[in-house]
Formats: sequence, structure tokens, C-alpha cells
Amino acid sequence: MKIRTNAYQQEEIEGMTVTYPYVCHFVDLKTTYTPWHWHEELEFTCVLQGELNFYTQDGTFSLREGDVFFTNSNVLSRIENVSDCRIVSHIFNKVLLSGHYKSVFETMYMDPILLNRGVTALVLQGRTDTEKKIQKSVRNLSQLHGSAGEAFRVRNALSEIWLLLLDLLQETEQKPAASSVYQDRIMDMLAFIQEHYAEKLTLEQIAASASLSRRECIRTFQNSIHESPFEYLLDFRIKKAQNMLTAPETADLTITEIALQTGFSGSAYFGKIFRRLTGMTPREYRNRYAHTV
Repeated sequence: MKIRTNAYQQEEIEGMTVTYPYVCHFVDLKTTYTPWHWHEELEFTCVLQGELNFYTQDGTFSLREGDVFFTNSNVLSRIENVSDCRIVSHIFNKVLLSGHYKSVFETMYMDPILLNRGVTALVLQGRTDTEKKIQKSVRNLSQLHGSAGEAFRVRNALSEIWLLLLDLLQETEQKPAASSVYQDRIMDMLAFIQEHYAEKLTLEQIAASASLSRRECIRTFQNSIHESPFEYLLDFRIKKAQNMLTAPETADLTITEIALQTGFSGSAYFGKIFRRLTGMTPREYRNRYAHTV
């Protein structure tokens, strides 16, 4: 599957509906690019195989088979495959558990996590009994997919996991989250880059999209996602090219055409950067993954 984002780089959750605001996605990270993104929904993800890096504005976390991570609402994050990684993500809107506005479920149980600035994301690797219980419960969630009475069973299971999450927060001291000022700025600039990545972009244009100076633009990128604006731009262009190299709808495009459509001036420079970032040429990548997406 591919991660879809809107013009503001907010993820559009595939399969999410108003009547049943929950989805279960099995993802092969070898062929799925997950860019920096955010969504209103909450997310529990379990590593089924291999190894990945999980990035937030507060740090980088390495996870392996069996590990679980929780991502809070509207938190900027991304996932990177390290070694043949497969994951299952459980994504749901808070209303699945909170019910109507200002209910006891929302104010007493949901808000202590949703409104906690120290809880952007939590990595659960079985260091305590509570973490082990959450890991097991999240793994079992995928077994409910497609079962009789799935909606009720999923809601009950997520409610139990949420109570365990509250217990975990009482056991551990949470660090302050990254500045919301940096987050707003970086979201504006990422949205601009991802809308205009195929064009010839300057640092001034990227900075102007968030009403910043060149210097403050660079500082915001480094403090938020630990990359320069152009490192991020190159990486995003290559990831878009990866999608085009493997997607059936762009199978007829040549390497040069894909290079030009993703913002590169020619195939030679495109091939050089592509190989540096992926370890293979564009043609090798297409031959290996075009029939597996």
C-alpha cells in the first residue's frame, strides 16, 4: 500500500469511515514509503518482522520484531525500513472509545493522554510488565480483523489497551514534547515542499512558505526532523520516484521521464542520488520491486 497525504501533508487514512472509525493495515516497508506526516487519528503499530527506525520530532527509535509503538493525535512522524520490515498498524479515531462530546470516557480516560504535551509517541519494548501486556494485546488485535462481531471486539480490546496505557504513564515520567512553534512551522514547509517538489525550489521559497528567514528555516528543519531543507527535498523526490518506478500506472514512463517529473534536471544526476540513497540504480529498483507492489 502507499501512504496518501492531502495538501497539508495530513495523512488520508485508507478505509477509515464515519460509521466504523478504525482500520487495520498490514504494510511491507520494503515497498511502501512512509514520509513525514501526521493524522488526527491515534495509532498502535506492531513490528511483525525485521527492523525499522521510527522518527518523531523528539528522537529516533529502533524497533524490531515484537516491538510496538503508539503515536498520539496530530504528531509528526515517519517510519523507515532497516531490514525487511513488515508491520501491522491499528488506526482509529478517538470517538471509537470516547463516544459523545465531553463524555466521561473522553474527559476521564482519553484526555489525559490526548492533551498531554509530553506524550507524542511511546515505544513499547517489553521493559515492564505493563509494556508486555500492551504488546501482547496489540498483537492480538490483528486476529480480530474480519472476525464475527469485529467492531465490538476491536472497541473492547482498544479500551483495555488504553487503560494499560494510562497505567504505563503513571509508572513512567514523560519528557516534555517538542515545541509546538517548531511543529507548526515545519508542517507548513513540508506541505509546501510536497506540493511543489517537482519544481525548481529555492531556500527562500521554502522559508517564505512559513514566513521565516533562511537562517530560521534551516534551524527549524534541524530542530524538528534533523535534516536540512534540501536533504529532505532530495529524499522526498527519490521516494516519489520509487513509487513511480513500481506503480502500474507509471510503468510506461522511462527513467528520464520519471527523473524530470520528480524535480531532477536529468537522468544522470537522478541516478547518482538514487543509488546513493537506495543502494541500487533506478532500473535495478524497478526490476526488483515493480511486480511486488
